[in-house]
Amino acid sequence: MEYAQGNGGLKFLQISRVSRLGECEVKFVDAFVKPQVQTKAMKTGVKMHEELTEGLPKVSKEDVIKQISEGRKFGVRELFVTDNRYSIRGRIDSLEMTGNVVDGRNEGIIVDDKYTRMEYDSIPLQYKLQLAAYASAIRNSAEYGSICSIIGARLICRVSGTHEIIKEFEAGRAELASWVYNMPIAAKVAWVLYKGERKPRHMRLDIGTGEWGVCGCGHNGF
Repeated sequence: MEYAQGNGGLKFLQISRVSRLGECEVKFVDAFVKPQVQTKAMKTGVKMHEELTEGLPKVSKEDVIKQISEGRKFGVRELFVTDNRYSIRGRIDSLEMTGNVVDGRNEGIIVDDKYTRMEYDSIPLQYKLQLAAYASAIRNSAEYGSICSIIGARLICRVSGTHEIIKEFEAGRAELASWVYNMPIAAKVAWVLYKGERKPRHMRLDIGTGEWGVCGCGHNGF
């Protein structure tokens, strides 16, 4: 098995890649060591996300920070966040601020839009991990950690082309907090694998429980 032995050039790992630990450790490593081909579905997804932002006013990071600090109720799309504790970063599809300020922090909800042909019965493990990573990044962000508190997350499954909502899933405060609690496990393994300190296994992480299970690649875990 080829793996990313000796990597070390990145200072931050992309959350979208870290989330692949919810699918399989091998797939996570493959994202670094194998040429990444942008599939038709991936190109369509990018186009659909761009359409969701069309016509929206441009808002600077400084404006977002100001409105959060003032306890405003508003929403912002395509928000870049950096987790300075776990050295991961990513872009949140949408952050909805409620305007409810508790202990000096404006409460917000993370929203992630997915374009898929599959109709899920529950949030897939990789998307749970992605939402948890976003919430963790807000908490450990130099810009937002002291002014914003994430109280929930929403996964929206949409139809390509029409943006019609197929299904929505929500994670409340307690459930999301349990996912974020297990983020140290995901972050540690992500960096260990990226640096090539051990070979990846055909195992996937359930961020809700913090436990590893055999992935769906048809292997026995090794």
